[in-house]
Amino acid sequence: MPKKRIDTNLLSDWTSWELNLWRRVESTWSCLCQDGVELQRPQPEAEDWEYSPEASAYLDALDQFFDQTEERRRMAEVDWSKPILTECLAKFQNSGGFAEADLWDMFTYLRATTRFSRYPDNNDGGWFADHFTSGGVESAMHRLRVLTGPSLADIDRILALKSTFDSLSLDEFRAWQGGDSIQLEGGGEAIHVPWPSYHPVVQEWIEAVWDTPFYIDPYHGIKDGDPIPDPKFLNIGEAGYPSPAAFFESASLATVRQYMAVCIRGEKWCDGHIVGEFERGVIQAAFQRLSNIAVATIRNEIVTNKALLSSVARVLEFRIFFEELAGSLGAEGYSRPGLVFEQRQTITKWIDAVRDPAFYLHDLSSDEVHQFRYLPVGEDNQPSPAEYFSLLGLDEVRRYMSVCSTSMIWHWDHLATELQKGVLQAAFERLEELRLLVCKVYESKKRNG
Repeated sequence: MPKKRIDTNLLSDWTSWELNLWRRVESTWSCLCQDGVELQRPQPEAEDWEYSPEASAYLDALDQFFDQTEERRRMAEVDWSKPILTECLAKFQNSGGFAEADLWDMFTYLRATTRFSRYPDNNDGGWFADHFTSGGVESAMHRLRVLTGPSLADIDRILALKSTFDSLSLDEFRAWQGGDSIQLEGGGEAIHVPWPSYHPVVQEWIEAVWDTPFYIDPYHGIKDGDPIPDPKFLNIGEAGYPSPAAFFESASLATVRQYMAVCIRGEKWCDGHIVGEFERGVIQAAFQRLSNIAVATIRNEIVTNKALLSSVARVLEFRIFFEELAGSLGAEGYSRPGLVFEQRQTITKWIDAVRDPAFYLHDLSSDEVHQFRYLPVGEDNQPSPAEYFSLLGLDEVRRYMSVCSTSMIWHWDHLATELQKGVLQAAFERLEELRLLVCKVYESKKRNG
């Protein structure tokens, strides 16, 4: 297998073209998984079989994505030779290991499931079908949906525009251009078809949706070779259809993402589509639901649990102590575990704070313990500790500190190593960022009653 790597940006540093290609893979996959859709069917007047149009669309989308991102794979030094692909399939046999797989692990697995039948010495045309029916491809696509989803920063970028959308009147939101009468040389006249000129915030919104991992394919699937929009996003707020508030009341993040992509794409179908959605309040309702989801995400982690919030504050009381201890260790910290042992009384108090039942995570798998005990950060071609932790949520930071505190009970030199690499300091910094974010939510909740 290629060297294990943690892609700290996932798809956030990919071009919008690359993002769009991957989202098309997701869209064709959704179409293939719909009820009643066949993977393969007998060929007309033949004893052999062929893939269904939906399966062919998915495989074609995968091929296009891999072809167009070939240079990125080479830059990441990911090996896709036949022995490596074979090894990858063996690693994930029987749907094992998908939950901990990284981005390139999953891309390699999908390449392996679709590539082998194209080797001259392998005529097994049913190779992909075997891995599809075994559930392996489904597990890989599920894992990639998690890995390639938007970060809180992507969502915050869009939510930063919400107040402007909410404050604009219809006339401020758009102004109609064109509509002027033009005299023709041969006599008669023509009228230039009007088009809307939007407030600058619309362009900011378009870029925030389409150029980041927040983007999701606007189409429902493929029919007769052409993409089709999901009909549920059409006519929201019109007579006989759900109101914007009702439609988005319990909508998922994926639904909000797809609606925004469909709304923006709709301007390509018809000038003025966006203003029509704005006038009926659909865009504003989508923004509100996105805001509710973002707040609920934070609340689910910490706001609804005051005991957890108190335990976080208690753990953070030791942040300055560990920063000073790291300074005392210096660059050769890994060789001075004795200095760490001398501070065992204070360190033991921190361990007790971490092992508070409200903070400590007991149900860690052996894979999680190994992952957080040996983080590949701060090394060649690996993210820095700050970059790694900047993408983690509260549970991940708690997992790391739970593992770190447990490891120190048996190996004091483990703490020296973590401090020398700056890993524990980065975990403290991220924990403080999450605490401040929670405080903002509390203040907002007080203001809004």
